[in-house]
Amino acid sequence: MKADLRWSQTEGKLNRATIQLLRQQPLAKLTVTALTQTAKVSRKAFYLHYPDMDSFVKAQENLIISQFKAVIETSHQTFKAKLNDPALVQQQSFTVLKQVLQVVNHHRSLIGALLSDNGDPRFKHQLNALLNDEISRRIKLYQAHLTSRIPRRYAMEILVSGLSNLIVSWVNNPHPESVDHFAQILTTSRLIAPLDLLN
Repeated sequence: MKADLRWSQTEGKLNRATIQLLRQQPLAKLTVTALTQTAKVSRKAFYLHYPDMDSFVKAQENLIISQFKAVIETSHQTFKAKLNDPALVQQQSFTVLKQVLQVVNHHRSLIGALLSDNGDPRFKHQLNALLNDEISRRIKLYQAHLTSRIPRRYAMEILVSGLSNLIVSWVNNPHPESVDHFAQILTTSRLIAPLDLLN
């Protein structure tokens, strides 16, 4: 148990060092030596858990993605029972959105670093794929239909990239709104057409 706690603290140091280093150089140029020196962690401790830098980064990304998936899957277990009541559906959607944003907020600095120009394009692809799957799933659950005015792939791109870019903007905001406030902003944004943003 003590060993697990010690490693958890060490991993926290490595994550903070990753964030610090990604402000200065691209992920592709990061080395285990630079990471461990910045984190003040021994290379031996690092190699006891990870064979290389790529494995370490993937493990951190997979942890975040798995936490997103856990929130989403839990929500799906109760969602179908509420489909006949629009008020309950809206409440449940807002709740799951808040829970996802709480995960984002918890990992805010690391997510911001991974999604930055110096970060990992694979991570953004994973997040967008997750959003795409969840939006597609919700469309089916709601028995809704995408507009036929443009091809489906472009309609989905608007939905996914819009949501993804808003979350990235929130992560990078030096004075971010609270989770509750930003969840309300996201909820409202989904009800506003682009032209409605113009006065």
